[in-house]
Amino acid sequence: MTDQKAKALHGRSKQNEADLQILLFKFAEKLAEIPQQQWQELTSKDEIQPILFSLNEMRQQVLDKLSSAQEELIDDLAVEGYHSWMSLYTTLIRRMQIPFEQDGKVELYSVERLDRVFSSPDRQEREQAFIRYTEAFRGEEEVFANILNNMTGFRLKMYKHRGWNSVLQESLGLNRMSQPTLEAMWAAVTRSRENFSRYFKRKAELLGLDKMSWFDVHTSVGSSSSVLPFTDGVNFILERFRGFSPLMAEFAVKAFDEKWVETEDRPNKSPVGFHAGYPLIKQSRIFKAYYGTAHNVATLAHELGHAYHQSLINEMPPLAQKYGLNLAETASILSESLVMNGLIQQEMSRDEQIALLDAKIKMSAEYFFNVYTCYLFEKSLYAERVAGPLSPQRLSELMVEAQKAAYGDVYEVYNPYFWASKFHLYITRHSFFNFPYTFGFLFSTGIYAQSMEAGREFEHTYANLLRESASMTVEQLAAKHLGVDLQKVEFWENAVKLVTADIDQFLGITEDGR
Repeated sequence: MTDQKAKALHGRSKQNEADLQILLFKFAEKLAEIPQQQWQELTSKDEIQPILFSLNEMRQQVLDKLSSAQEELIDDLAVEGYHSWMSLYTTLIRRMQIPFEQDGKVELYSVERLDRVFSSPDRQEREQAFIRYTEAFRGEEEVFANILNNMTGFRLKMYKHRGWNSVLQESLGLNRMSQPTLEAMWAAVTRSRENFSRYFKRKAELLGLDKMSWFDVHTSVGSSSSVLPFTDGVNFILERFRGFSPLMAEFAVKAFDEKWVETEDRPNKSPVGFHAGYPLIKQSRIFKAYYGTAHNVATLAHELGHAYHQSLINEMPPLAQKYGLNLAETASILSESLVMNGLIQQEMSRDEQIALLDAKIKMSAEYFFNVYTCYLFEKSLYAERVAGPLSPQRLSELMVEAQKAAYGDVYEVYNPYFWASKFHLYITRHSFFNFPYTFGFLFSTGIYAQSMEAGREFEHTYANLLRESASMTVEQLAAKHLGVDLQKVEFWENAVKLVTADIDQFLGITEDGR
């Protein structure tokens, strides 16, 4: 995290990425110039079929965007302008120092360190952390509001000049999904709210509260102190993968044997794990500190899921390898869930089982209602930003309204400054960055539900689905490989049932001895 050379290289990579987008758009313009009859003749050739979807998509993008000269100007100016807002936000967040008293001693905490206090079993600590957090972000609210308003305003101007009528067009296009699919997914999520309300109510009881507040949700009930040594953790992942797909387990063995996985826990190593794919040499690299808790083991499986997906997509031509974030998260979350489910199913104490179920349900609530909060907030933000910049007070009002609409009446105290602290709202890659995570979570859950009915042969269905994840829309992909219609709420509701089954188990096991 202190490597200045790496930061400089990251800046260069951003410029390279912008240059590549310009070249690809110029290529797309050349494709669009081909007369329709010649295009049909060209695309009827067998060797074109694997990349036909991408070529058609590129031709369509030319119609959806401005001329290459104008798009090149946007990309060039964005590197030093638009994308700089995200860089500024990141710099400010890292520089924030928040006074916090612990054990009678006041220290200056980073935002990241203070976030960890919200998992503390001591409610007074959590509440004090929330008060200090609120004061700190209130002190910087004008700056953060300025950044968010400028980013939002830039997008709205760009969308206007392109003739786009929906602020969701960019994100839906990048994720190759339709508005009806998104609405069907959110319909299933909102219908699950009553079940989650039962979980939040029981958790409040277990914490000795009449009602939880926002700063209580991350604390744990039950206790799990079990730590798996590295070899045991790896073997457990392989066992769970093998039960779902021997092909996936075989790949994971290769990743460990060939030392693609870097797990040393050392000072100044970023706590954020990630996967990087290298399609030209058909390899991956996984970066993750290993310390053996249940969540840590599951996160390592998450990154291996990304790598397995990459290994399959490497078999496709380069123009059929770029899949959306929603499908990227599908493979990783499914792998993570396989391991988390296995940990819960092991013989363990009641306290440990409660702790793991609580952790899993908390994660589900994040994918459902935390993401839905961001989605509702962004919709309101764009609707009002058309008329001009929003004040910090108005942004806080919109955020609380979104939290209440997403979660329902489960909190006594909500978080008005979530708009200032939620990093995903400041990512300039595209707007509405969060909903693909909910898609990946629920889509992977629906896939897992089908696998339990289909048996061992399903591993080939799953592999083929991942292999073609950049070759069609998500609706076409699901119809071809799963036989389901993603624009209908039924698929999503079936996935939600598996999620709410965890709540039923949690309520059952915590019924006695509350």
